[in-house]
Amino acid sequence: MKTQLAWASMFALILLFALTVIFTRSYLGGKVELAFTSGIFSLLLIVEIAFIWYLVLNFNTQRDTNVLKIVDKTGLDNYVNVYSKKTFNRCKVKPYKIPTGVSIEAMEFPTATNVFLSGYVWQKYYDGIHDNIERGIFFPDALSKKEEIIRSYVSQEDGYTLYGWYFRVTIKHTFDYSKYPLDFKDLYLRILPKDFAKNIILIPDLDAYKYINPSLKPGISAKTTVLGWDIKRSNFVYKVTTYNTSFGMHDFTCREKTPDLYFNINFTRNFMGTIFSKLMPLIVMLTILFILIVIGTNNLDNVSRILGPVGAFFFAVILSHVSLREELIIKDIVYFEYFYITMYLMILLIFVNSVFYSREQLYWLVAYKDNLISKLLFWPFFYFLLFTISVVLLLL
Repeated sequence: MKTQLAWASMFALILLFALTVIFTRSYLGGKVELAFTSGIFSLLLIVEIAFIWYLVLNFNTQRDTNVLKIVDKTGLDNYVNVYSKKTFNRCKVKPYKIPTGVSIEAMEFPTATNVFLSGYVWQKYYDGIHDNIERGIFFPDALSKKEEIIRSYVSQEDGYTLYGWYFRVTIKHTFDYSKYPLDFKDLYLRILPKDFAKNIILIPDLDAYKYINPSLKPGISAKTTVLGWDIKRSNFVYKVTTYNTSFGMHDFTCREKTPDLYFNINFTRNFMGTIFSKLMPLIVMLTILFILIVIGTNNLDNVSRILGPVGAFFFAVILSHVSLREELIIKDIVYFEYFYITMYLMILLIFVNSVFYSREQLYWLVAYKDNLISKLLFWPFFYFLLFTISVVLLLL
């Protein structure tokens, strides 16, 4: 669907550009008509880039296919029953089923790879079934010095004992930043029983939630916000972890195929903040340089007039680029970094153009109608580069 919409929009862009050329008759070479066509083409490219962003944000297909999402009680019961039968046939013993719930009260991304969470976890231990099981859970992906699990409450209910813990934990998680600032985060909080040696499967306590529709964000407190991110959905998932050790146990066959319970939270970045803080300054710089090109004169003073702003803007772009790299702390080049690379190219071309235009013997490219070609191609060339980068990195 996303690909078809993208191709349709690109066809519409070409069609509208062709109609603009025909109706304005800019092919005759009139300055006003050429300038109008240049502006319309730039505007069409801006709209097309924005539409590509819309497609990326709303047709996100990069999901983990190795997990089983729990979105209703019927699906959960069917999965657990099938797993119990397979386990009994293989191990001649049924797994212990312990209802487990999570409520996230606060979240934060202190670094690009660390996630801080705090909230509550509860479990139901049934009388006569779970008597020999050690109470408690742990988060295997937590950083050891930044994990805190405190028993918060114990309640004797009808046929079972309810245990609740308050936790503060920082986990290390790998995220994909390649499409920054149009990226998303799929956070998986892995929960394991404290009595790890026994064949235990943690069951999401769906009865404890008012809503279990992922879009209604069950398990996320209404007051929970994450700076710079929007929480889109949450749900429990199962995933079988492959171990390359038996942890010293004589019989690890049954335990090693037990699905681990994860609490999954999906975020999308509030990219408008990045647009205003990082992209808008680049556009303003280019606008100032474009004005200097428009008012440029055919003499040596033109070079000195351009050199100062070009040098200042070049270092400003470098500082902004370095700041982004320090913020993300990743090795790969992300989508938005190509905007900086485009800026470096534009600044270089602007300076080269001003040098050629200041010469006594002008080249045809700058001599034609007082450097008209450079002025007309300035914005279409810039936005066409961004459009091409967006198509290659976001759609292909």
